[in-house]
This record gives sequence, C-alpha cells and structure tokens, in this order.
Amino acid sequence: MIQLVDSMGNAGKTDPCEGDTAEIKQQVLIWLADKGHDKIWYIDNKIILLVSLADETISTKQYQLDFAHQLTQEIKKRFPALRTTIGISGSSSIPFNVKDVYEKANHAAIVASADSRPQIVHFDDIGLYEIAFQLIKDTNIVTLAASTIGRLVKYDQHREGNLLLTLKYILEGDSLKVVAKKLYIHPNTALWRKHRIEELLQMSLDKMETKVTLMLHLKIWELQHKTALEKKS
Repeated sequence: MIQLVDSMGNAGKTDPCEGDTAEIKQQVLIWLADKGHDKIWYIDNKIILLVSLADETISTKQYQLDFAHQLTQEIKKRFPALRTTIGISGSSSIPFNVKDVYEKANHAAIVASADSRPQIVHFDDIGLYEIAFQLIKDTNIVTLAASTIGRLVKYDQHREGNLLLTLKYILEGDSLKVVAKKLYIHPNTALWRKHRIEELLQMSLDKMETKVTLMLHLKIWELQHKTALEKKS
C-alpha cells in the first residue's frame, strides 16, 4: 500500500486556496484511475493506493521504492503545483490485513513529511520512529518527552538559538566538527552548545543510554508537533 500526502507548493498560483488543492487532488485520483489503478481511496486529505504485487519478482522493497520514485516523478511532471510525500507499507502477509498495511503506510508517510526527511519513506526504514509511534500512546511518556525537548525549544525561542538542531545532529552521530560544518559555525561554538544542552537537560551527551533516550524523546516530540500542525491546517 502506498499513501500520498499532498500539499500545494509554490508552483502555479502564488496563493493557492483550499479549493485549488481539492480540485488538483481530484485530478490526481482520476489520473491514477486512468492508469489502471482501481484500488484508490481518499481519506483525511490523503490518497491511498493499493498496488497488487502478486509476482515475487516485483514484490521486493527495491521495486516498491522504484515504483514510488517513478510515481512521484510522473505526478511532479503532470501536477507541478503539488508537493508529494509517499509512505510505503511494504508487502502484506496472507490473509490481507487492510488496517495493518494502512497504519504502516500512514506511519511511513508521517515520517516522510517530517522536516529534513526524504520524499519517499518505506515502513522498514522508519527505525526508532516506530517505537515512538507506540510510546506516543502513553501520555506520561509524551509529557516527559515534551518537557525534555521543550526546554531546548523554549531556549531557542527566547535566545534565538539553535540548540534543538544542534542536538539532532549530535544524536545522529556527527562529530562536533561535522555539526559545526552543517550549522556554519565554529567548532568551539558547537562545543559550547553541547555543554549548554547538557546544562539545560542535566544529562551527559557522552552516554549512549542518554543519547537513545533523547533520540526517542525527539522523535516523539516531532510526531506530536507534526500532528498539531496537521490539525491546524
């Protein structure tokens, strides 16, 4: 199953309205049907496409990714006003479980639409995000994650800083030299930010268990933030 999440881009009209978006999405649905896809749904502003991969030679993960990339390019060419992110559930077991594949595609699409993520994400590649999707059901854990990451967000807002992004790069395993290069700052500034983060969180970023905890907190916060933005739109 493939889920397409579409939003109006800057191409076409400079100030697209909701009617424009709905009309173009309707055109996408018709276009997909004309291409022979007969299992298409439109749910919560998302286009759901169920693709039959009965042949084992085309049911591989790489084929699914290649198919999604080709689909994205065709949509971009035909509907340039749309920015498209795709979540792929992967192959389904027998008997077919619609709820399971929809949830996987939806999770992958949410990760794909997060900042700095690739345009297409396969469920098998969402990593710690899947754990975060499970933990987000626990309000106590969500509150703890929001409190932890919230300290950095609050600091950045009040001081016009960039501690949250600095933390993200550090957690990705980058050395402070690489972090500094990515943020266009001096390595000493990156080191100062690391120490400031540790002071605010009262945690050592040199400990692996701390990094894992913060990675989960960050991903939970990102999912909550993404959900909040979708509700506003």
